[in-house]
Amino acid sequence: MANSSPAKPVGIPDERILASVHRPRLHPLFIFALLFTALFVLHAPLLRLPYFWDEAGYDVPAARDLLLTGSLIPHSTSTGARPPLVQAWLALWWRFSGYTPAVTRTAMLLVQHSHCSECFDWRGASPICR
Repeated sequence: MANSSPAKPVGIPDERILASVHRPRLHPLFIFALLFTALFVLHAPLLRLPYFWDEAGYDVPAARDLLLTGSLIPHSTSTGARPPLVQAWLALWWRFSGYTPAVTRTAMLLVQHSHCSECFDWRGASPICR
């Protein structure tokens, strides 16, 4: 009776072998692109709708002023106390993709998706920003 440990069933791998097996992990950028594509497809019927009253009242005219004149202070609408980051983001997208509601909604959908993806840990999909 040289070995008193119980015999392992044949075909079951040792724990050390299981610990050394690495599962392939998806890159976070690939996951971001995949989820954005799904979100874009779900919103596709809504991308060509006209602007809502709050968009048409300040954000879109201020962004268009920034696009056409380069001025951070809007001239075609009332000057509000809003920082011009949203308007600059829209003006950048319009400069490269055209001045259409679909481009505007896609740019804002990208912002929304990036904010939502910051709140989740992709490994466990548990909220980390509380």
